[in-house]
Amino acid sequence: MVRVQRRIRRYPLRVTRAPKKAPVKFSTRSMLKYLLVALLVVGILLGYLWQQVQVTRMGYKIEELKRVKAGLAEANRKLQLEATRLRSLDRIESISKTQLGLVIPEKDEIILLKEE
Repeated sequence: MVRVQRRIRRYPLRVTRAPKKAPVKFSTRSMLKYLLVALLVVGILLGYLWQQVQVTRMGYKIEELKRVKAGLAEANRKLQLEATRLRSLDRIESISKTQLGLVIPEKDEIILLKEE
């Protein structure tokens, strides 16, 4: 069998580069416009973020004030009960008889004064 050799042509590889583009030149006016737009967007985002932080802080303050209010309401209720207990006539009579040694006056010991 006879071998047939093919001749392969070898071409040198050519690297094709993209044509160089001219650098984009921005005018001062267009740069200023882009800068102002960027500053506006950043300002809006910072304003929104500040608002959300304030809402969260106010929420925490409201919850804390609700807890304080509930505690004060409970303390007020206890004080009202204590005041009612201390004003009780039975308690006052008991203290006057036992601790102070007072007695209920007899009918002949009571003197009525006329109002003028």
